[in-house]
Amino acid sequence: MHTTPGYTDAWLRIDLRKLYNISSVKFWYRNDGLAKTKRIQGYNMRLSNTTQSNSQQICFQDAGNKTLPSIIENNCKGEAQYVWIYTNKSLTDGIVLEICEVQVFGCSYQESSGPCVRCNQCRNDCNDNGECDEQGCMMNGYLPPFCKECKDGHFGNDCDHLCGHCANNVTCNSTTGSCPGNCAPGWKNTRGRKCNRECENGSFGLDCRYNCSGHCAESKPCNKINGTCEGGCEDGWIYPNCSKSCIDGSYGKNCSRHCGHCLNKVTCHHVTGYCPNELCEPGYKERGCNEECENGYFGNNCREACSGHCAGNVPCNKTDGTCPGVCADGWMKPRCNETCPNGFYGKNCNIPCGHCLNKTSCDHVTGHCPSGHCEAGYKFNEKKCDEECDAGTFGYYCRGNCSGHCAGNMTCNKTDGTCPRGCADGWRDSSCRESKNEIRYL
Repeated sequence: MHTTPGYTDAWLRIDLRKLYNISSVKFWYRNDGLAKTKRIQGYNMRLSNTTQSNSQQICFQDAGNKTLPSIIENNCKGEAQYVWIYTNKSLTDGIVLEICEVQVFGCSYQESSGPCVRCNQCRNDCNDNGECDEQGCMMNGYLPPFCKECKDGHFGNDCDHLCGHCANNVTCNSTTGSCPGNCAPGWKNTRGRKCNRECENGSFGLDCRYNCSGHCAESKPCNKINGTCEGGCEDGWIYPNCSKSCIDGSYGKNCSRHCGHCLNKVTCHHVTGYCPNELCEPGYKERGCNEECENGYFGNNCREACSGHCAGNVPCNKTDGTCPGVCADGWMKPRCNETCPNGFYGKNCNIPCGHCLNKTSCDHVTGHCPSGHCEAGYKFNEKKCDEECDAGTFGYYCRGNCSGHCAGNMTCNKTDGTCPRGCADGWRDSSCRESKNEIRYL
């Protein structure tokens, strides 16, 4: 035969008329020059039970890297009715096949020796098409009527049992059902290594060798394959395995809440959010230190009271107790909890006290003299004693009147009424109240 050039592939199909157990195929190629035998390089042989191309199974593939002889024989094992010689390689002048003769070697199914071994698995004998008789297969692990080995995933008598869950999807032993290695994650290493029982609740992984975290929400068991908590974690634990507690200052459900202001910036409890020893940074209170102090309180856990002397009754700073603006009259910053120093009163303690009797200090808020008395020479003006007597008066409460006879018409001393530069002509004594012409009697 000689195929027509110009196609994308070329093939020869041989119909054996019925199913055979094939061992090898031999063919003679065109033998009139080396160039012709190059055309066969890279060919393959195929077997099928139908004429459809999608049912073919390759039983031999030429490497295509060397010149072949004109007579070629290759092992080609399998059960088939059709034998194909196929090529799609263009090596010299197109894709063609030029075959003179083909021989197919093998035997029928009823034979029990040589290449025909199918009946060897029958308990008794097989018929002409290879089916075992009514006594079936010799051993477990083979599927009647042809007694082929169980397909992957099955084992036992008549292959009627499903394999368990072997690691890495390896199939089980077709006779015993045992796995050759470990069980797949989530399955237990049972008797005979059948791996057909799930891990017990609380364990997971390869051969169930790992324990769940125990922190799945609502105490549900973890996934038996990978240990994840499919319904989420208990408060304070990190998804997916819930084996690690919240980090970086977070706590609660899904670690979505942030810790409050714990003392020295330590992290709070990962479940409750409480601060260690319930100690808070200044300005915060409650167990989680996430509430600011109420107005009027400040410091660690809001244990200290504000002075109450911030101007305008403004609350103090909740951290350190300082007043944000100025102090009320008579008090000193920063916390406005100290009175003005002696001798001062009023706003910012900038106003000097008046002249209280016996030099006592005035009231730090009002400037009033505590005894209600002024030193001589000062008015009791709004109780502050901060104004001198009017000209021409002197003494306590400015009740004394100057003599009016001071030299140079000067006013008298407002403390004791004396004239600072003596008396005018005709007058004497310290207050210049006596006339020189006045007769004095002894």
